[in-house]
Amino acid sequence: MAWACALESLRGLQERLSVRASRALVIIFSIVAFVFAYEVIWNFVMWSDARILTPDVPVDLLSNTLDPSITQPRDFAFVTKVDSLYVAISLYSVAFIQTLRNAALSSA
Repeated sequence: MAWACALESLRGLQERLSVRASRALVIIFSIVAFVFAYEVIWNFVMWSDARILTPDVPVDLLSNTLDPSITQPRDFAFVTKVDSLYVAISLYSVAFIQTLRNAALSSA
């Protein structure tokens, strides 16, 4: 909500945002959305693997203990929710920038 409110408060920025800057922001936010969408898919795969290896543990308590490079295991439910939030924020940002671009093009 804070991100959406911050973007909406910058709606008057359309006159000062160049086409090159808006394209760069769309590319950056699209890459962020792609990376975190991959992370969400990876979390679900690892979540199902952990469930298969430890069927007695409740699903909400499963954590990432399968990767030896992680020193402190993270709860899959929490990490998946956070990564999903980043995907949603990135996609909202892309849609917002596209709206600003369309408004700037229609007023020109």
